[in-house]
Amino acid sequence: KTPVANHFRELKEDAAKHGVLFRFGATVLAGYPSWGQFFEAVSKQPITELQIVVNATSNNILTMMLDKGMTFAQGIEEAKRLRIAESDPSGDIDGDDPRKKLATLANVLLGGNLKPADIPTVGIREVTLEQLKAADQAGRWIQLLGRAWFENSQVKAEVKPVTTDNPFFVQMRGTSMGLFFKTPAADFGIRLDLGSGDRAIMATAAGVFEDIL
Repeated sequence: KTPVANHFRELKEDAAKHGVLFRFGATVLAGYPSWGQFFEAVSKQPITELQIVVNATSNNILTMMLDKGMTFAQGIEEAKRLRIAESDPSGDIDGDDPRKKLATLANVLLGGNLKPADIPTVGIREVTLEQLKAADQAGRWIQLLGRAWFENSQVKAEVKPVTTDNPFFVQMRGTSMGLFFKTPAADFGIRLDLGSGDRAIMATAAGVFEDIL
């Protein structure tokens, strides 16, 4: 993720210079098969705004907090026990992972020129069980949401916990991830569900093979 997030344009230009294709679908939503089709699409609706939930670890911790009545610290320990979270989950829960993915997507899909350091980011450490319960009872959900949009013809982006009433994200819990697009014609989303998390390795492998093929 890090090289693509920081140097997408240079890598793309270098690949073109050497007459090869540059593929990196395994870095974001690995296992989703439509990256290739998107890159090769001759005509597509311009994306005006992108919203993403792409960190399964954070989403799963928040879900376990609500479902099992855990504190944030307990949610982290349970995610580690289930091998959903790494031994040091700070890159996920503090938002560095979704920030890198958002920089990549904003540059590829919206034509931005962002680096992860350009994106204001807040993680989920301050999200409480009480906030999750209140959101759930109101038919909403709290997600570590990445958002990229146009402002004065420039691409802006941010990552932070958001209480959303968008049904696409409200129903996205556990290890589910997804992208939500706004276009002049319609709004639509794509979703990836890793189940209990045991399919994450398979999804990454599938993304690598997709890029190679």
